[in-house]
Amino acid sequence: MSLMAGGSGSLCARRLLRGSVTFDQKTIDTRYLFTALCTLVDPFNPEDVKQIHALQDAVKVSQKNSRKFEIRNWDQASQKKERDALLARGETLPDIKRAFGSRAHVDPTRRNLE
Repeated sequence: MSLMAGGSGSLCARRLLRGSVTFDQKTIDTRYLFTALCTLVDPFNPEDVKQIHALQDAVKVSQKNSRKFEIRNWDQASQKKERDALLARGETLPDIKRAFGSRAHVDPTRRNLE
């Protein structure tokens, strides 16, 4: 299984074999975090499916403190102008190299364009 997690300024992938992973505002750089858990399975192998189901069932997510999710009141005209400019610039990129990964690996311009 692999876990991908991201915040406002970083994206990292970690391979999980067992144990736990802890994220905090210092490592994620924001109050908000998204995660995606990926499992690979041979759907034609019943034993593999059974093992993957057991791994998925064992996943637990918790947090110390609960806070309210607050969405900013964006100026829609400015947001559209910025989004359109980013989309136009993104179309000029030949690939997505250095658009994802750790902060040390990612090109900040490419991160915002992909």
